[in-house]
Amino acid sequence: MAKELNSKEQRLESDGLSISYFEAGSGHPVIVFPAKEGELADPLVRKLAESHRIISLNLSSRDFASANQLAEKLPRALTSIGIGQCSVMGISAGALHALALAIAAPELIDRLILLAPDQLSEDGGSLDFSRVSAAT
Repeated sequence: MAKELNSKEQRLESDGLSISYFEAGSGHPVIVFPAKEGELADPLVRKLAESHRIISLNLSSRDFASANQLAEKLPRALTSIGIGQCSVMGISAGALHALALAIAAPELIDRLILLAPDQLSEDGGSLDFSRVSAAT
């Protein structure tokens, strides 16, 4: 049976970034950029929590102007909660943020998982897949 995400909202804070997240499971960390704002209880995420440490980010807070801006600050915030290397998963609208993080922090990301990406460019500019070094 899949584990429920911890209903207690937690916060990642670093370099002026403050983003809420929910956590479940244990094992290799997977950072999840969910499909929609506030959609944190995806059945796939719950299933992954059976064998991985899931950090599901809440993107409804707009403390950052762009996916690239978030990707610049998020690695230090993740390090502050003990994550040295992780996989990153972007679902639908979250794919842009996952891709930006994989490009900005290649030393942190060992796998990039994009599920049904609906937007892979920002402000009309395309993010370059050739800059992703993680298994994709």
